[in-house]
Amino acid sequence: MLPKQPFKIHWTLIAESINFRKDYLDLGYDNKTDYGLIEKLLLLFNIETIRQKSDETMRFPFDKHKQEDWSLEHIHAQQSQGLNKREQWVEWLSLHRNSLMSIDNGTDKDLIQDIDEAVKDEHLKGDTFSALFDRVINILSEDGSIDYTHSLSNLALLKQSDNSALNNSTFDVKRNKILEMDKTSDYIPVCTRRVFLKYYTPSESNQVHFWGKADRDGVISEMNTVLRAYLTLIQKEIKL
Repeated sequence: MLPKQPFKIHWTLIAESINFRKDYLDLGYDNKTDYGLIEKLLLLFNIETIRQKSDETMRFPFDKHKQEDWSLEHIHAQQSQGLNKREQWVEWLSLHRNSLMSIDNGTDKDLIQDIDEAVKDEHLKGDTFSALFDRVINILSEDGSIDYTHSLSNLALLKQSDNSALNNSTFDVKRNKILEMDKTSDYIPVCTRRVFLKYYTPSESNQVHFWGKADRDGVISEMNTVLRAYLTLIQKEIKL
């Protein structure tokens, strides 16, 4: 619900700011012209999520938000962009080894052994890492999810990081990082926190280690609900 006059004009202007020329689900991280549009939409999603709460003591922390450099990050990354050094490969493999060990799905013991050998290899080569990367991604990803890698439903606002290993990590690894940040009281945008806590995913569809269709549908459905008043003004919808 939007406030009544005399503030209505401001809400109309906000609505127009997300009145993009293309459908929201056609926006892509891999399209440079879409980057700012997605960031604007996600920021409004975070602001409105807090504004619409009945707790009047809660306000969006604009001061904290301005203190940090923010970037769009994949909730679940499936590409190795920027991973081109041995230390990055070793860190990525080590992070994902922990996730593989925590999943009770009969993970190939040979993969764990191959990761251990690669981490110890002082002359680890890119081809070896790439092969291991693909094997890990195959286990830690839901079938068909690669088609949504750069879509709105797989993106969140996070602090800008130079850690390529973390930036290119799967959902489970990033979730653990978010939990660590939350414990140390680091500021995390409310919707980003909720994404990694599976807040938008129906309990019967919850897979704690993965980011799949039920999760993507859940976050898009919530965006439609939270932004409905604005979307109504511009006669748009974030279609599933």
